[in-house]
Amino acid sequence: MTKPFKVESEDINRLNDIQLTQLLKELLLAEAYKFGIAQRAVEVALNIRVGDGGEDGRITWVEGPDQTEFCPNRLTMFQNKATEMGPAAYANEIMTAARGGSPSVLKPKVEEVLDNGGAYVVFTTQELNTTQKDERIVAIRNRLSEQGKAYADTCNIAIYDAAQISTWANNFISTIASVQHWVGRPMERGLKPFNMWSEDEDLSRLPFAAVDSRNDIVTTLVRQVAEPKSCFRIIGLSGLGKTRTAFQVFVENEAIRNLVVYVDANHVPAIDALIADWVGLGLRAILIVDNCEYRLHERIAKEVSRSSSQISLLTLDYNLESVSAPTVCFKLCPMTDKELLQLLTPIYKDQLPDLERIASFAQGFPQMAVLLAEARLTEDPRIGELTEDELANKLLWRRGEAENPERIRVLQACSLFDVFGVEKEVESQLEFISTVVGASIDNVFECVQDYSERGLIDRRGRYGQVVPKPLAIRLAGQWWTKAREQKQIELVDSIPEGMIEGFCHQIERMDFHTNVKELSEKLCGPQRPFGQAEVILSDRGSRLFRSFVVVNPEATCAALYKVLSDRNSQQLAAIDGAIRRNLVWALEKLCFHSEIFPEAAWCMLLLASAENETYGNNATGMFAQLFSISLSGTAATPKARFALLNQALELHQDSVDMVVLKALEQAISTYGGSRTVGAEYQGTKAPLKEWKPIIWQDIFDYWQEAFNLLIFLLERGEAQKEKVLTVIGQSIRGFVSRGRLEMLNSAINQIVAVNGRYWPAALESIKHAFEYDSEGMEKEASESLNSWLQLLSPDEADLPEKLKILVINPPWEHHKGDDGHYIDVASENAKALGVDVAKDIEELLPHLNLLLQGEQKQSYSFGYQLALDLTDLRQLLEKSLEQLINADPANPSFILGIYRGIYEKSHEQWQVNIDKLLTDERLVRFYPDFIRTGNIQKLHLDQLLELIRSGVISPNSANALSYGSVTSGIDPTTMMEFCLSLAKLGGNASWTALNIIYMYCFGNKGSIRTLSDPLKQLVSSVPLNRERQGATTDTYHWRDLADKLLKEPDEDFAIALTKQLIGACHHGLNHGDIWHYTKPLLLNLMREYGDKLWPIFGDAIIQAEGMERYWLQQLLDRENSFSNQLPSVLSVVPVESVISWCEEEPLLGPSFVASCVNIFETVDEQQRPSDLFIALLVRFGDDERVIGGLRANMGTRGWSGSLVPYLEADKAALSSLIEHESSNVRLWVKDQIEYINRQIDSESIRDEERDLGLF
Repeated sequence: MTKPFKVESEDINRLNDIQLTQLLKELLLAEAYKFGIAQRAVEVALNIRVGDGGEDGRITWVEGPDQTEFCPNRLTMFQNKATEMGPAAYANEIMTAARGGSPSVLKPKVEEVLDNGGAYVVFTTQELNTTQKDERIVAIRNRLSEQGKAYADTCNIAIYDAAQISTWANNFISTIASVQHWVGRPMERGLKPFNMWSEDEDLSRLPFAAVDSRNDIVTTLVRQVAEPKSCFRIIGLSGLGKTRTAFQVFVENEAIRNLVVYVDANHVPAIDALIADWVGLGLRAILIVDNCEYRLHERIAKEVSRSSSQISLLTLDYNLESVSAPTVCFKLCPMTDKELLQLLTPIYKDQLPDLERIASFAQGFPQMAVLLAEARLTEDPRIGELTEDELANKLLWRRGEAENPERIRVLQACSLFDVFGVEKEVESQLEFISTVVGASIDNVFECVQDYSERGLIDRRGRYGQVVPKPLAIRLAGQWWTKAREQKQIELVDSIPEGMIEGFCHQIERMDFHTNVKELSEKLCGPQRPFGQAEVILSDRGSRLFRSFVVVNPEATCAALYKVLSDRNSQQLAAIDGAIRRNLVWALEKLCFHSEIFPEAAWCMLLLASAENETYGNNATGMFAQLFSISLSGTAATPKARFALLNQALELHQDSVDMVVLKALEQAISTYGGSRTVGAEYQGTKAPLKEWKPIIWQDIFDYWQEAFNLLIFLLERGEAQKEKVLTVIGQSIRGFVSRGRLEMLNSAINQIVAVNGRYWPAALESIKHAFEYDSEGMEKEASESLNSWLQLLSPDEADLPEKLKILVINPPWEHHKGDDGHYIDVASENAKALGVDVAKDIEELLPHLNLLLQGEQKQSYSFGYQLALDLTDLRQLLEKSLEQLINADPANPSFILGIYRGIYEKSHEQWQVNIDKLLTDERLVRFYPDFIRTGNIQKLHLDQLLELIRSGVISPNSANALSYGSVTSGIDPTTMMEFCLSLAKLGGNASWTALNIIYMYCFGNKGSIRTLSDPLKQLVSSVPLNRERQGATTDTYHWRDLADKLLKEPDEDFAIALTKQLIGACHHGLNHGDIWHYTKPLLLNLMREYGDKLWPIFGDAIIQAEGMERYWLQQLLDRENSFSNQLPSVLSVVPVESVISWCEEEPLLGPSFVASCVNIFETVDEQQRPSDLFIALLVRFGDDERVIGGLRANMGTRGWSGSLVPYLEADKAALSSLIEHESSNVRLWVKDQIEYINRQIDSESIRDEERDLGLF
């Protein structure tokens, strides 16, 4: 047979020394693998310019054959010679050169090998006959003899000349390909051994990540691909990394690299004929055939599978046709975003800040991800678009498939939308696409189906999406380029509501496209849609506008500025709901651009001045964020930002001033900050970058500018002044820690000069600085703080200011005393002022109104001290009570302190003053609060009860007795009698009574046991229905007391509680009370007393009608919400009792039980059908009302995430009943499982659609 593919001796003769050494290495590695010798046995140094001791390569092994075909010994060394040499030169090659009197000796490596019985082989490009070889070997032996080597005539010496080397090389296809490449005459162009294949730029550009979706393939191939006659195939869309995955197989298995031959079938279409010859010649290789269409694969696999074959096969292709056995086929699917991120991170993590975004955009295609990353690095303006035509064509068309113009138009129209509906309820969206294309919906659907099978349309449920995204952007861009302007406008105007969101998401990725930019500019013109308020200020228009903001910030900003600037406050406030949300989100993106910041931020300010949202990211919050030093969300400079604030202040509008103050508060914040990310990601461009200070002076100047504006606003109005005082006051501690003492000093002095010493925010901040930051504080800072404390000190202030600073609103301050207890410093300061004021009480009288309304932090302590120090309190009390009557909102804390002081001086005088309250109908409402200042006795309780009974005060007012342990001195019997009497005055009064006695028992251990019987009477009498009003009710107190009273068994009390719950159903219950209090208690009751309580419930159910029966069902029903899981109360009632009752009441009982029974119960962490559920089906499973009730019962649940796992669990639990002995059970379970299967199908579709961003 003529060899069509081989190395000739003249080819070896043409190799240079480097190529010869490389060939030796490839041959030794291939020989080692062929004979099962470890690859580490081979040593070949490719750096031939370094002294080698007479050795260019060697192979050494211990186990295995004694020799191989071309390695004559287990220790064989090779010396390469790519020159013409005679016998003498060969002899000299084993010797060192004589130098400086040192004689020539045997080279150490040669001596080492031969001394150990190894073989010495000269590997030469010369062509030598047998005689010539013998002459050279004899010369070498003679030289060994001269060196006194006894083995000179017997050692193993060989010469491999060009002919022998070519023979060796012709055993391996990879070495044949290497030699032919080196000599410049490859018989088949495109054949590449591994070392040449590894030089492919695409392989080095595309990294490999050891991710789950690729690891299994690589691991399998590493283990099996070297097996002769084995056939493997990797298929997948272009860009998924088929070639890179195949390459990784040999990166991870060095032992077989030298058997690898890579070929691109596009360059060698007749490779199958060549392979047939190789098989016939018995050549060894691992053949990688790229772009191998399936028919070619079948032909090659047939040859590779021949019994004499020493070749193994791995083919790659982007067409997805299946192939026949014995080929093992792997299909590459798109990677997950997490896997793509794992692939990109090692290379790009320090260069690109938004790798997650790139990974998401690539939609699982690693080649796309790398192209996107590289485009970002080179700042390619078309980064989001697939620009490689060859890759695009491979994705769109199968090999040999002609381009179809109609299908291109369909794909282009589909690509206009991020997601589009395909079938069922959303088929109308496909109809719209067919209208855009001008094709029948059947043709469009056929195209969608075909490309879905190819993997270029990702079908999720009823929807589809063209993938990968760069391809979709390319196709959409082609549509925008070719469509007339009128057609573009018609498209925007006619998009159905359900497709708006998908269109908007896609158009945002077209920010680089000239035609889309031009369209958006025209749409925003004065007479065009987005130039009109009625369009921008509509739900549909605002959503479209928000997307065009990304495409053309300048034009959209100008349009919105014109619309909002023409509107007054009322009109701005009328912009609400989704419209306002869309505009705020749009402006958040526009404000990022420094060029249009003045107009964009002004629009945000206008919306903020007429704020109607409570979200943190409303217009006010987003405007304020723009003025943060860090994480501002804008590239605008400080100069531009403060210019805008100054412009805003020129409006002289309070609403605008307050927004500006919010912004200034953000500007001087020293406590870090946060921002919701998103606005910096616009379109496909790199993330926009915010302005950042370069040096500290930039920050200091920024703070100073903000302080200047704050001081300016101090005298702008009362609301503005209060805000300025709060903002600057609270910032003192932070700025002290940053050394901005001069700035603070100037501001504090200016504010005190204008506003006086009363500045609680500043005082609190200064004291906190001392309390928390004093350790390590600089002396200058400490001195400044002390000077400001002196400035704010009330010592030199007039009395009203002293009252404000020390009594009404002092900072909270506590110090640890010598005894370990904490001292209320603020309280002590108020008392000290009381001592001073008591010396001239007349000075206080004109200012009593300050102490008797609004918040009063220390007026109680102040009044208490006055009472202790004054000998005559009549005038002070009289004036104070008069002021209290007229105060709004009234705060009696000051007078309560006085009363407490009176009590400590004289119980009798205190009682006289308490009685005075009863003589004035305007003051009697304060009676419950005032009696708390002394020792409450029975007479006070009787008087309070009479006031409530006569309607003078409300029952709620008695709740003043439920806190502060003010009743602890009253004996239990008296306290209980008061509460029982109070409870008789009505439902609201009974709840007040329950609260009082609960807190009394809480503070008096043992009282529950003492008062057990009356407590049970009270607990079982309070109304539990939801209609109670005007009372401070706490169902927790009811539940807790009931539980404690039930620790001692009491059937009568259990019955009373049950009837109490049943009675509440007449008016309805509060669902929260049912979940947290009443049902848990009822479960415990039914467990202990079910035989007595279930008949009572059964009778109530039969007698109830309408909503009363509904509430009874709610009491007994299971709770299966996401946050609350409780079994049905029926689950603790004996099954026989329930079924017996159902048989007695067949018209109502079975269906009622079906509505609230536990379908399942959990036993040993396994869900299974409950006994009552099965018994109900067995007995009443032929009742349609029961069947419907059970189905409705099963459908009631709460869940998180996908519903499918819950349905699967239900199905698994019911499956155990498929073979049940009862036909009722079998039939119901069969129907229910069928229904569950339909639900699973429906919910699975919904889950898929959710993955596309729907719902």
